[in-house]
Amino acid sequence: MIIFKQYLRPTPTQKPSFQTPMSNSIELSQEDLAAILGIGDGRDSVTFNHNETMVNAVEISESSMVNRGVRSWRELCETDRAYLDRGLETLVQFYEQKELGTHPYFEWLRSRPVDLSSIWLLFHNLQYVTGSIVRWLSTTLTRLNDPVISCLLVEQLYDELGNGKPERVHRVLFDRLYQALTPWKPEAITSGKIDAFTASIPGLKLKQGFESYYTAQDPHLAVGSLLSGEICAYKLDQCIHEQMTRTQAISAHNLTWLTMHLTVEADHAGYSTILARRLDQLGVPRNQVGLMAQSVWEICMRFLHEVHQLNLELLSV
Repeated sequence: MIIFKQYLRPTPTQKPSFQTPMSNSIELSQEDLAAILGIGDGRDSVTFNHNETMVNAVEISESSMVNRGVRSWRELCETDRAYLDRGLETLVQFYEQKELGTHPYFEWLRSRPVDLSSIWLLFHNLQYVTGSIVRWLSTTLTRLNDPVISCLLVEQLYDELGNGKPERVHRVLFDRLYQALTPWKPEAITSGKIDAFTASIPGLKLKQGFESYYTAQDPHLAVGSLLSGEICAYKLDQCIHEQMTRTQAISAHNLTWLTMHLTVEADHAGYSTILARRLDQLGVPRNQVGLMAQSVWEICMRFLHEVHQLNLELLSV
């Protein structure tokens, strides 16, 4: 099994390490994966290792957390190779059928009174990704030479940039909602019992994981990452919306990002089928695209697991 090891916030004496395990459903060697991503060339920011365990003092490891629901979130990561064999479009359908609402994190939220402190924590960690989406799309676009894919990505980029209206830029609207949740910032964080960096670990790991895939050396493989990434984003919006409908504490004005995303992300997720069909037409190696899509989905599932475990840790402080 390949372990994807990443570094965050280096210190003079040590580099905290974080890892995202990959499933064995699609098997590639360490060298193959490095070649696909265009990394593993000696840069300090990303390295590969085999079968290591997380052993850093500041990281949130499964061994130090409540393991409730671990099996369930891992089951959400399972990929049926038969779908990939039938084509990338079928693989997209496989991810569309996944029920993100069954993730233990959302089941936990659903079982409790509405918890805006948990939603604040989720948005606090999502901010590290929302601030990079425009750059990732732009980077991919500048390296593509296919009009079909380029047109779809331009449309996504235009949506993210508010259709030319600065006040409608998605990052601006996201920040408005994030700030509206500030009164529910967990007491354990405001009091300093849990430091700001620890509270940000899931989001920082999510950003670094996406960075490696969305900036892959071959832009067609970066597009492959979007196949599952956009589907997951839409499903995540639906789950957040479910929680927000349980309270009237946040105004409709401040919820603009969410209500808009429910429509926009549905369109973007729908593009995945067209993108998959086009990648197959272009002859992009199906095995490699499948690995990218699978890995991005796994990163998202692990992110939600870590946010869940962080919530439980905050409650125990």
